[in-house]
Formats: sequence, C-alpha cells, structure tokens
Amino acid sequence: MVMALLPTVVFAEGEQAQWGIAGDDGSAPMTWEGNGDLAAAMNYANGLDEGNIAYIQLLGDINKDNHTTWPLNFNSGKTTILDLNGKNIDRGLTSSVASISGHVIAVGGDLTLKDSSSSANGKITGGNTNTTYYSCGGVYVEENGKFTMLSGNITGNKGQTGGGVFVGSNGNFEMQGGNITDNLASAGAGVYVNNIGILTMKGGNITGNTAVNGGGVYIGWSNPKFGLFNMQGGSIADNVAKNGGGVYNGGDLTITGGSITRNKSEMNIRGG
Repeated sequence: MVMALLPTVVFAEGEQAQWGIAGDDGSAPMTWEGNGDLAAAMNYANGLDEGNIAYIQLLGDINKDNHTTWPLNFNSGKTTILDLNGKNIDRGLTSSVASISGHVIAVGGDLTLKDSSSSANGKITGGNTNTTYYSCGGVYVEENGKFTMLSGNITGNKGQTGGGVFVGSNGNFEMQGGNITDNLASAGAGVYVNNIGILTMKGGNITGNTAVNGGGVYIGWSNPKFGLFNMQGGSIADNVAKNGGGVYNGGDLTITGGSITRNKSEMNIRGG
C-alpha cells in the first residue's frame, strides 16, 4: 500500500504563521516556503507574482500586542487564501477605543477566508471604526475587491456601515460557509452592500447581529446605482434592527434558496 504524506514543517514556538503557494484546487501547499510572524506572511502574499495563489495558515493567535500594522491589507492584483486554523485575529478595539480605519482586514485583491481546523472556531474580531462614512469593523471589501468566505467566524466587530463585512462599489462578497455573528452597526451589522456591490450567499449563517437599519444585511443604493444581493442558501436569523431586522432592502434582492427567520424589526420598513 502506498500512502501519501501530508506536508510538514518545523516551526519555533511562538511563530504566528506559515506560508507557501496553494494547490490549484486551493489546498494547502505541499511544501511550506516560510514561517514566522504575520507581517512576513503578508509581505510574501502581497509580493507574490500574479497567477500564483498565496496560502497563509495561522499557527497562533494574532492581537494588538504581537502585531502592530493594522488593518491587514491584501493588495489589489494579489490572490490569497487565509486559513485561520482555529486561531483568532483580534484587533482589540473596544467601544471606548475606536479608530478611523478600525477594520481588521482590507481586501483590495482576491481573498478567501477558511478554517481548516476540526473546530472551525477561528475568528476575525475586535474591529471598531468610529467614522460615519463607509466605516466597517471586520472585513472591508474595497472597490473591485473580491472576498470569499468558506468557514470561520467574523464576530464582535463594530462599524457605522458594516459591522462584520462592508462590500464597496464593484466589490464582490461570496459567502459559502462560516458565521457572521454578534456584530454592531448603524446600518448592516452583519453585511453592508454598497451601491454596485454584490453579495452572493450560498451557505453559512448571518445571526445575532444588531443595527438601526439592516440587522443581518443592508442593501444600499445611490440612484440609479443599487447594491445586489443574491441569496441562494444559508441562513439569516435572530438579527435585530429598528428597520429591516433580517434584510434592509434598498437595492436589488433575489432569493432562490436559504432562509430568513426569527429576525426582529421595530418599524418593519424595507424588510423584516
């Protein structure tokens, strides 16, 4: 019997990440090219030649005490898979300590978030932005950026527009799995979709988020430009807002699958 060997790497205690080139199917590298702190992993991903997919796997928790450059910027023209591996990325901004650019991750290129651990309990957390114009707490998908969520958690973040995820103009967010939970915002506590932004939900859960408008999802507009939300699967449940507990629809909403249940809306304007 011939048995395939899994890729292995020897790393020192306290190292934050390992990295290499992903397989064609998005799998972990057969050979890791480096290991060390997250800053080195980010430099590797943002410096990789176009056409290659960087794979970063966390080896330890990331926080404001062991990482100083925030937000984590994934640059335009670069494709990266970020594997939480059961670890947390915690920016550590509380309600009393916010920042103008207080989000945890900024996506200018193509980023896929996953958690390969058996628990899949790794999380993006601790973001808090205090500006009033397009401010996000968790993951900010910039203009023309692409963000895919396969697994993991985006939780405990706060922003004015998009507690968990903000999708900018011509940005694209595809949610296939994972959880966006317990985030706060004025609009779109789970996800805020800006005009010409696109949200496609195929799986996962958007639950337990709280906003003034759009507890789960806020679909924005600036006439004649509208945000687009195509819901094919997954669950939007137990979110709370004054208007649109589950989905606040000011744009273009298509539902062909999934469920929107048990959300609470005080005014029941533009969605329940």
